[in-house]
Parts: sequence; C-alpha cells; structure tokens
Amino acid sequence: GGAGQAAKGEGAADVASSWLGDGVMQLPFVGGRVHFAELDQGDTDWHLPPVNWSKIKVEDFRRDFYREHPSVAQRKPAEIEPWVVKHKIATFGKAIPRPILNFKELLLPPQITQPLGSYDRPTVIQSMAWPALLKGQDVIGIAETGSGKTLAFGVPATIHASAQRPVKSGESPIVLVVSPTRELALQIQVEFEKLLVHTKLRVCCIYGGFDRGQQVAAVRQGAEVFIATVGRLMDLLQDQVINMQRVTYFVLDEADRMLDMGFGPQIRLLAKQVRPDRQTAMFSATWPEEVRKLADEFIKPDHLRIHIGALELTANPNVTQHVTVLRESSKVNYLKTLLDTLEEKKVLVFAATRETCKTLAQTLNKEGYRAYCIHSDMTQSERDHAMAAFRRPHPSVMVATDVAARGLDIADIQAVVNYSFPATIADYIHRIGRTGRAGALGDAYSFITPDQAHFASELIRVMEEARQEVPAELRILLRDREFYEKQRQQLREERAAAKQQQPESGRHKSSKGKGKGNGKGKGAA
Repeated sequence: GGAGQAAKGEGAADVASSWLGDGVMQLPFVGGRVHFAELDQGDTDWHLPPVNWSKIKVEDFRRDFYREHPSVAQRKPAEIEPWVVKHKIATFGKAIPRPILNFKELLLPPQITQPLGSYDRPTVIQSMAWPALLKGQDVIGIAETGSGKTLAFGVPATIHASAQRPVKSGESPIVLVVSPTRELALQIQVEFEKLLVHTKLRVCCIYGGFDRGQQVAAVRQGAEVFIATVGRLMDLLQDQVINMQRVTYFVLDEADRMLDMGFGPQIRLLAKQVRPDRQTAMFSATWPEEVRKLADEFIKPDHLRIHIGALELTANPNVTQHVTVLRESSKVNYLKTLLDTLEEKKVLVFAATRETCKTLAQTLNKEGYRAYCIHSDMTQSERDHAMAAFRRPHPSVMVATDVAARGLDIADIQAVVNYSFPATIADYIHRIGRTGRAGALGDAYSFITPDQAHFASELIRVMEEARQEVPAELRILLRDREFYEKQRQQLREERAAAKQQQPESGRHKSSKGKGKGNGKGKGAA
C-alpha cells in the first residue's frame, strides 16, 4: 500500500517532484537496503592525527535545497507571533526562516514525505529547524527529550545525502550522527530506516558491545548515513578502518549528555576529522556554559539557534511532583508501598549506583514485582533483553542508573521514582522529564533524606515554578537547614572574632618585650 502511494505521488505534477533541479540525482523509488553494524567499545586512549584539509582534494557538495511553500512565504509576523508565544520559542540569528506548520508546506519528494504520514503535524523543533537545515544553514536546537529532534535533523539529512553520488565500498559516509549512548543510536537508526525505506540510501549504526570483525566488514561495505557512539567511532578512525573525508552533514545529538559523560575531548577530536566546510547541526536538551563553548568552536557564526521552552531549565508542568522526606533505612519499604499504588503503571526507578540498582531489582522480584534493571556492568544483550521486556505493553518496573538511562526513549512511562535523589537539580528535572511526554500526564516521586537538605531550596523553587504543591515536610527540612546554617554561621563569626582579638593581644605583648630588649641592648652597648 505504502509503495503504491509513493509511486503515485512521484508521478503527480506537484512542485515537490522536481525540487532538486537539473543535473542532481533524484531520490529513486526502490526498496531500501539497510546496513547494520554492532561494534565493541574499544579503548579510551585516543590518538587521532589532525587532518590537513588544505592538502586534501574534496568533492564539491550542494547544501541549499529549500523551496518555500507559498503559504509559508505569505505568512505574516502577526500570524506567527501567537504560535511562537504559545510554544515559548526563542530564535537567535540573522536569517530566521518562517516556520513550516504542516506537512503540505514541506516541499520535498513524496519518497520523503510519505513516511511522515503517520504524524499529524510537525513538532515545534521540526517546524523551526527544517527551513534552516534545508537551506544549508548550521543549526543549534535546544529542546526537551522526546520533542522530535531526530526527524528535525533526519529529514534534511536524507535530502542532503540523496543529492550526492552514492558511497562506494570503503568510502566515508555523507551524513554522520554522533550519539552519547548505544540505546539512543539504535533509536535514531529506526527513525532513519523509516525515512530511507523508499530510497537507495543506506544507514549503518555503529556502537559497542558485539564482535568487532563483523562490524568492520559491514562498515567497509559503505553507507551514506552513519549513526555512531563516540567510543566506537573513535576506535574505527584510530585504526584507519574508515575516514570522514566525505562527511558534509555532521550532527551532534544530545550534546549536553555527551559532555556530562566526559566526551568533550573526543567530540573535539572528531570534529577535526570532518571537513571544515561541512554543515553542522547540534541538538541538546539544555544550554549550559559547556555546551555554548562547544558550539562556539565548530558551529559557523551565521548559524540559527532555536530554543523551545524557557531558556532556564524548568520542570515539565504535565508531571505531578511528589516529594517524601525519609531516612535511608525506610526507602525500600516505602518504595514497595508506593509500587502497590502504581500496580497498573509502567515505572522507571532511578538508583545512584550499579550495586543499588542490582540489589533493588532483586529485592523487588523476590517480593513479586515484575522488575528489570539496566546498568553499565551489563552486556549489550542483557540490556537489550531488559529493554525489550520493559517495553512490552504491561505494568512493570525498570531500575536504572543515570548513565544507563541516558538516551533511552520509552514513550509510555507513567511514573518516575527517584529512589536515590540525583546529584544536581538539573538531573532531577531531566529524570522526571522521562514521564509526561508528548502532552501526556505523568507522576514523579522523589525520596530525599535529611542529609540532602541542601537540595531543598532549589527543589522548592522548581516545584513552585511548575505550580506544584510543596509538601510541608520539605519546607520544614528547608527551615531546619536554614536555622542550623544561621547557627553555624554565627559560631564561625564568633570564632573569627575571638581569633582576631587573640593575635592583637599577642602582638601588643611582643612589641613591648621587643622594645625592652632593644633598649637594654642599646644601653649595654
């Protein structure tokens, strides 16, 4: 059915059918071929020699494919403004394009638009990013996880790759998407497979955890689109299995998470392996100083930066926040009681360490709960098994560490539990954002112990900004902390004052003694 619809669309006389222009390879209507690679992580001591691009002959490439639909061109600022205000959109740059508000306004070949038919309309980040990326502009997109960022860069990537000659065996890809985790890389691959199904373009997903020889063989066959985790890509580049000489469309997805995981130096090395005249897209859930510095290093000055939502990190108002103050020893029993009330829901539980994660999952299973866990000590097959089980349409519990949970995209999580309170309030906001996505409602339950009272002030601010009810016990925790802080500060000031007086007295006596000694010495002389 889908193939028939696409063929019919290809023959239709519409403005999208010849958008590439004369002399440029058209997207052919065929069954897609997908290459899939699974690679182990490799070493972490990387040595990539810098590329002297002035001595390398690179192919020219086309970057501007955008044709503005008449309805978009005629859209007045007064019509756009209410939409911008509603979605809290902020844009920064000189050439800010008008947004594409429905798929009819996306003038692309039917082979590309047909797979988008399962969606009602573009998400906000897609509406804003597509015109700029299709023009060949560098783009920075700041939007929450689950906002449709993969298609935001995926659709222009498909067009970009299709306009160049096919990749031969042993050649570099045209599109390179770098992801912080294996799980996210696999999810991006799934989205690209859907996009490329009616084209000859191939996608190769490179990540750690499997037989290296098989992966190298798959990579050497060549693919137009590479999706890669940092470690595996560095490994293949270092061993000169592949190079990046044909990469002209470079994407960093979840840049903030990559930096959180310590990949900053590797990302900078990777960027130098890609030709400097490339088109670059960077997507991130947050916009901290570290991400800004990274963007300054290899995003072109004439880029477009798009913020969806508030510039400051705020909690999703669709998530009801519940906070309980309790002692560490009471957590397990309280969690079991809580899970009994959430028995018909899919629940994600965050634990601070791998050991806590394993122990907690074992305890819950012994008590009769359907519980799984995911942490960095697990093999890839164990992770896949746990994720597949958790994704099944029945109530279950997944216990995960922060690192293991990064990049997971499970749309129907109905509740999040912070069994271990996160290390920062930003992490708290990211964690609870795993539920209440795509307009759905969710609940977040957080356990905080008295020795974590230093989080109380910021936590209350986050809850109040999201118009949540702050529990009295949390306010009491803050009040007690402020009281003891004042007492400690007062004690410190008293000690400082006492110390200041003590040296003064000592100096005075010493001075007198010194005077006497000097006098006697002079007299004797």
